[in-house]
Amino acid sequence: MGKIWGKIFILVLEMATIKFLLKSNKNPASIYVRVRQGRAVDVYANTKLLIDPKDWNPKGKVRNAKNEDLKSLNSRLDTLSASITKALNEADEGQIIDIKFIKEILFPNSLEPQNSKSAPAFLVEYFDSYIEEIRDKIHLKKKGATESTAKKYHVIRGLLAGLQASRGRKISIAEVGPEFISQFEQYLSKQGYSNNTIGRSIKFIKTVCRHAHKNGVKTSERLTEVKGYFSRALNIHLDFNELDKISRIKLDKDYLDNARDWLIISCYTGQRVSDFMRFTKEMIRVEKGKHLIEFSQVKTDKKMVLPIHKKVLEVLNKRDGEFPRPLSDQKYNLYIKEVCKIAGINDKVEGAKMDPETKRKGAGIYEKWELVSSHIGRRSFSSNFYGSIPTALLIHATGHSTEKMFLDYVGKDDSHKAMQLAEYF
Repeated sequence: MGKIWGKIFILVLEMATIKFLLKSNKNPASIYVRVRQGRAVDVYANTKLLIDPKDWNPKGKVRNAKNEDLKSLNSRLDTLSASITKALNEADEGQIIDIKFIKEILFPNSLEPQNSKSAPAFLVEYFDSYIEEIRDKIHLKKKGATESTAKKYHVIRGLLAGLQASRGRKISIAEVGPEFISQFEQYLSKQGYSNNTIGRSIKFIKTVCRHAHKNGVKTSERLTEVKGYFSRALNIHLDFNELDKISRIKLDKDYLDNARDWLIISCYTGQRVSDFMRFTKEMIRVEKGKHLIEFSQVKTDKKMVLPIHKKVLEVLNKRDGEFPRPLSDQKYNLYIKEVCKIAGINDKVEGAKMDPETKRKGAGIYEKWELVSSHIGRRSFSSNFYGSIPTALLIHATGHSTEKMFLDYVGKDDSHKAMQLAEYF
């Protein structure tokens, strides 16, 4: 399936480069064409031609084209290359060279053939293609494409593959409607997945189906009825009193002291573990007497500049200006539970924790320290400062995309905003 990153204008004075390439080692693999012309034009498109990767030369040609099929394929590629070159040479000045322009050359009778092999009509195969597209964008450093997003789609793809195996037949994109979603929900429920995991998975499936529809694949007439959902998670966080208790306890083991300091840092910066665990003193600068830390968020690639809270400065002063030693996520999650247990964070609360046997989260009543994980710092920051710091500033600090996402995150709704407004009446 074709891809474009930006609409671009032809520069007639620059020579175009046309190269054919594969983006997969699976057999059969689709042959893509990349058209480049100076800095302004860089377009990828799927030719809808297929080949066994072992028969492909990375230089952009069929390898050892001895049989008639491979000779014919080579000839077809030469024809396409010539057609693209001719179209570029004959294009008017100011002509937009985008994915549509290239597809009109590749498919003069049909802009996007429906249900072609390279635009799969089956859901699992289309997920493969969609994930491949995300990773192509990552390779080209396109905004919004991250490996974490690709991994999420890969997980959903695995769930669908499991359902497909249990049914004994492939799942077509055209059947993804309310009835199929009901079967999907039942399948995941029996596997022990939470409602939020199921609801989020449905959103991902609908996104892929809509993408397929745009690429000419037949979809269900009832696709619009498919809705994802989520239940607001219980807001497990550490309040200021609990954070003080954690700060004051004496820890004999260095690895626990190290983890405790990271926990304090996370609760007063509101960042994801993938971000705060990378903090170094070189990221800090002083401006008008204020200590600021500057970094890019891993998940969003968003540039961040945040003031450093006095509690974080206390940790740094204790360590001669250095941040604690980095830890793996697994060790960090394990150690901060132990720290909170020692600190007496043992109120009984409702929540969910991982069952080591089923590898699924089970809801119940637990001592609070049992529910502590790397996520609690970000949630504690948001919850503790909500109401005392303008919400817009908190959203800037946490990097949430919208106010709704932030309010859902801290477990607030419109009634909280109404009560805040009432204080001004």
